[in-house]
Amino acid sequence: MSNLLREETNVDKKELDERIARLEEEIAALKARLPKHSTPPSMIVELEDLEDELAELRAQRDNA
Repeated sequence: MSNLLREETNVDKKELDERIARLEEEIAALKARLPKHSTPPSMIVELEDLEDELAELRAQRDNA
């Protein structure tokens, strides 16, 4: 593997790790804001979307 390709891979992995960390923070913040009862559907959808994206990014990182 060339140095350039290795550097690009490291940058991609670093970007993935940073995005994963941001998503984990967003998910934690959203969960902290969820009401105990009568959670608005939009919040549930937002949480599911964030968790789906997080799972996808983790899979990309693990397969890199």
